[in-house]
Amino acid sequence: MPTSWLLAAFAVAAQAATGSRVLLESAAGKIESRELSGFECTDPRAVGAALVRFEGLKVPPAPATDDEKAELALPGGDHLFGRIHGGRAELVDIEILGGVHLGLALDEITSLVFPARVPAHGTIVPVPAHEGDRLYRRAGGGLDVIDGGIEEFTTGGVRIHGQNVGSKLVSWSEIAALFVEGVPTAASKAHAADAGVPVSLDLRDGGRLRGSLQKLSAEGCRLTTRNGERVLVPAPAIALVTVDDGALAFLSSIPAEASPPSLPFGDDLGMRWESRIDRSVSGAQLVAGGRMYPRGLGIHTPGRMSWKLDGTWKHLRGAVAIDDEVLRLPSRGSVVFRVIVDGKVRFESRELHGGDPPAPIEAVDLTGATELELVVEPSDGSTVADRADWLSMILWR
Repeated sequence: MPTSWLLAAFAVAAQAATGSRVLLESAAGKIESRELSGFECTDPRAVGAALVRFEGLKVPPAPATDDEKAELALPGGDHLFGRIHGGRAELVDIEILGGVHLGLALDEITSLVFPARVPAHGTIVPVPAHEGDRLYRRAGGGLDVIDGGIEEFTTGGVRIHGQNVGSKLVSWSEIAALFVEGVPTAASKAHAADAGVPVSLDLRDGGRLRGSLQKLSAEGCRLTTRNGERVLVPAPAIALVTVDDGALAFLSSIPAEASPPSLPFGDDLGMRWESRIDRSVSGAQLVAGGRMYPRGLGIHTPGRMSWKLDGTWKHLRGAVAIDDEVLRLPSRGSVVFRVIVDGKVRFESRELHGGDPPAPIEAVDLTGATELELVVEPSDGSTVADRADWLSMILWR
């Protein structure tokens, strides 16, 4: 076991001895709290849980400085954040929160971006190529673009065969962004027959990792990743463990049929706010009532999102709030939330302000429903600081 895992395990054991808890939550929202010390299971469903959270653990430090911090976009919309430690052949080595090292194959990566290396007001905005791979290299105060095909990852950098530069090794310290052309991959299916329970892990820094669960305990989550690596993710790094067997789904993981931007002044001449997936409307992590929520939707008033349903989902639950980020603003906002099912209002919140605790949405009946709409409206005539969060919106059958 790597030293970082041992240190993490000792740290968790020490915290578990001081009263840390594990929360076992059913699809319907029933929560059982247990002492973390001594907890162990290989299938959360065996103890009536579809979701698992740890409480009372100190979040580990980020593994990278701002300049080193990389964001990897993965097929399917997931992301990982961490520090790149080189690579070999078609694998890139990333250290994620909790000191966990992963080897991600080229065909498991959609993009790799170092946000701090992209000029905030540059003339070039990193985007994928229309065809092939694309690398953005730091050059002075701007970026150079190399289009072509990635040949390999190395400890020193990325070798790319560019249309105008031939085969070139670009050092990791020079890279600002890398986009990989989508290709069919068998990596996600290679270990589908693994005996473990399929799970997704939401990390406390906003990253997400999927695989087959081997064991949950005070140490954390042992799982086999989709490309066959066996890893231990320490409990303090985990925000949420979700059994990914299809019995429930987060609404934020289902593409909306319509999600028009919020235009508080009625036109594009004023502010324009796009809705966000698993983020507040400003792009930060969803935080309400002092708690971070890894799943949800951020919308500004007046705003709406809608989905077409196939009639198989029976219930919807979650919570609503104004994001805690408005507590840094002069105004606290004032919002009313509505859930509309097949044209009928099934839930309406009271008037909520920044700093109010999240208001729960109990089980909304979706039996036979074909259309779902979430609406947020200002309740006092002003849209200032109306940064509305739909938190942990869960569909279940």
